[in-house]
Formats: sequence, structure tokens, C-alpha cells
Amino acid sequence: MKEKTRNLIGGGLLAVFTLMIALGAARGEIAAVMAKACAICLQCIGIG
Repeated sequence: MKEKTRNLIGGGLLAVFTLMIALGAARGEIAAVMAKACAICLQCIGIG
């Protein structure tokens, strides 16, 4: 695969992933993920 094609694919994927992260943040998914992560961490150390 040529370097230019590889760069275009990489740039396109970066744009798609950035858009997906922005859409998730706009929907409030960050708070949901953080709440689940905190619950799992508290369960691991035996508090929750």
C-alpha cells in the first residue's frame, strides 16, 4: 500500500473516532462510564 493511501486511511479513521468520541460526550456517556468504573473499582477493593 502506498504511503499516501495509508495516510489518508489513517486520517479518515482518526476523524471518525474523534466524531464518535464527541457524539458520546454530547450524549452524556462520559458520566455513565465514570459511574460504572467507580463502582467496579470500589467492588475490587471491597468497599462497595
